[in-house]
Amino acid sequence: MRKIKKIIGMLLLCSIILAQTVYAIENIPENQSTNKCNINKNGYFAEKNHIIYYMKYVKIEENHEALQLYQYDLQTQIASPLCKDYFQYDPIAPIYNMRVCNDGYVYFKAQREEIKEEEQKSGYYRVSVNGGKSEYVCKYEEIAFLSDSWVYWTEKNVFYNLVTNEVIENTVTSPFDAVSITQYWNSTCEYQDTIYIQARHWTAKDVDGTSDEIKYKNGQALEYGVYALPLHEQNAFHKIELEYKINYFQIYNNNLYYLNENTIKQYSLQNHTTKTIVKVESGNIYQFAVYNNTLYYCYSIEKNGKYYHNLYSVSLNEEQSQAIIAVPYLFGNQIHILEDVICYAHVDKWSIGNWRIFDIHTGKRYFIEL
Repeated sequence: MRKIKKIIGMLLLCSIILAQTVYAIENIPENQSTNKCNINKNGYFAEKNHIIYYMKYVKIEENHEALQLYQYDLQTQIASPLCKDYFQYDPIAPIYNMRVCNDGYVYFKAQREEIKEEEQKSGYYRVSVNGGKSEYVCKYEEIAFLSDSWVYWTEKNVFYNLVTNEVIENTVTSPFDAVSITQYWNSTCEYQDTIYIQARHWTAKDVDGTSDEIKYKNGQALEYGVYALPLHEQNAFHKIELEYKINYFQIYNNNLYYLNENTIKQYSLQNHTTKTIVKVESGNIYQFAVYNNTLYYCYSIEKNGKYYHNLYSVSLNEEQSQAIIAVPYLFGNQIHILEDVICYAHVDKWSIGNWRIFDIHTGKRYFIEL
């Protein structure tokens, strides 16, 4: 009888384990908590270790709502506030640029409900992933996040490591605008202690008064292209020769993936070879990201006079892998491609609707109410 009970107990335990969601391998170093395509979409979400971080409107008084930092656990499917402080959108630039960094903090841009004297109206704040009070970090235009470990500090023209507190002077170029390199047209980032800089030819300032022209110390502008700046061997600074001018790039597993309108190519940082990963016959690819050896990209197709927006995926583990639809019929242009989920929402003229969440691993769909 005891043996039968033991067998039944083991079967029940196995059924519970099999019923649980199987997620990606933990702590893959090149899977950033967010990426440039998400910052392009205002950085509403970040994800790390299967937890999504986002801002949610909560009612704090009659006829008054404020933003509060929330977390959503993908394994338990429970949402909870991470911080008791309240925030508002920056009315001039309503973006978050949210990411979870390797120092154990969630960073985001916002305006605190009750502004302290030393704080600007809009700046970067951080909250521990374990919860607690928010901390004011700096003015929004002072820093740019290059990865989950490295930031660029424009005023001092230095690179700063959030984990080790290491400070490295930029000896190659003049200070470049921190706001510009966080914009959608610039993919400047850090990978394995090398800064990959995207230089453009634009010299006219944008509507916010910034310019993304990057210059050498002697004042000469960098030619259009992508440059590698090793942090600890800056005399090895060099331009990377790519086949096409690029719209956007991302680095993953020692490869630089770059988009040129209707083509995504892979450039090996080790042997300097190039191959085509995706090419569409008509139209343009308008967003892509790489997570867990899979490349995801957004592309529109026309059927009977109507356009349908789908998210496709291509496995990077297999040679000449065919693209398949990962998420059909995306809504609007607010799409966040994260490690475990795709977050997307319909956007109208005045507001963003509740977010639809698609779990890449299980195919399950659910909602996050803002």
